[in-house]
Amino acid sequence: EQVLKGSLNGMAWVDGRHEGRCGGRVIDDPAPVPRRRDRHPDGVDEPMTEEHFVVTGLLRRRGRALMVHRSPQRRWYPDARDLPGGHVEVGEVPRLALARELREELGIAAEVAGDAFAKVQGVDFRMDIWTIDQWTGEPSNCAPEEHDALAWLTDKELHGLRLADPRLPQLLHAALEGML
Repeated sequence: EQVLKGSLNGMAWVDGRHEGRCGGRVIDDPAPVPRRRDRHPDGVDEPMTEEHFVVTGLLRRRGRALMVHRSPQRRWYPDARDLPGGHVEVGEVPRLALARELREELGIAAEVAGDAFAKVQGVDFRMDIWTIDQWTGEPSNCAPEEHDALAWLTDKELHGLRLADPRLPQLLHAALEGML
């Protein structure tokens, strides 16, 4: 795992398998938070309790990554391109939180496995990012109150766009380069 503060060296690559669908606002039942005895003994699945802990999925398809455009009414990073995902709720396991967020926002279900591809540390947040290469269902905007558009973009296409984090082109470059 890598905490991103400028360097992308040492990142681990993780593939996720996905099942699910979103037709209109019909969402599959949320994944249950595992009981303490169901969590991995080495602490990988320990729930987070930090207030601003965010998980995101970097969905990759044909050399592009899926980006959402955050609605202008959003309190945090309005009117900016970002990766799909959201906050980890108190007591929630991060990788299960991402599976929930992808189901709620994009209508795809994911079994998010392994460690995060990257960890981005901000002044008041931490964002863990998993690469996602396989999923069931076509991503669609199931959360129009959160974002108003989806687009498959390359790292070069991000230049000149308003971004939720200036490190996103660097992250996309590293993740998409790994597909070649």
